[in-house]
Amino acid sequence: RRVPGSTEMSGYQVDAGDKWWGKLYDESRRNKVIAESADLAAVNAAVKSGDWNEYRIRAEGPRIRSWINGVAAIDYIETDPNIALDGSIGIQAHGGGKVLVYAKDIVIEELPPTPGAPTWEKVGLPKPPAPKQAKEKKAAGNSRAL
Repeated sequence: RRVPGSTEMSGYQVDAGDKWWGKLYDESRRNKVIAESADLAAVNAAVKSGDWNEYRIRAEGPRIRSWINGVAAIDYIETDPNIALDGSIGIQAHGGGKVLVYAKDIVIEELPPTPGAPTWEKVGLPKPPAPKQAKEKKAAGNSRAL
């Protein structure tokens, strides 16, 4: 779900890229890695650097699984009943300059809703970001020498 008044999406982020393959991040909610592969060495070995990689992601009810070039990467089950299990799908590139992203052969299989699963409608929409002035004052307050 998109965070109101922001360019950010809130929700699960199945990551890709150097030091990020095989990790699941919770964007604009818990703001941390919430799962990573039990065998990161195998996942990283499966990645074809500078070449096409097949990334399979399956989000079914509270369970999120992923595979990179056929190697199991993530197997996570959400246990927090206040985390929405519905939302949007997007391809994201982090800031920090211009970046070129290629994607091909994307297939999306819509699964039936999980009965009783928490949704954004039930748990509430993502909260908008704090005003910049408040963030800047807080940062300035944290940087003062005591």
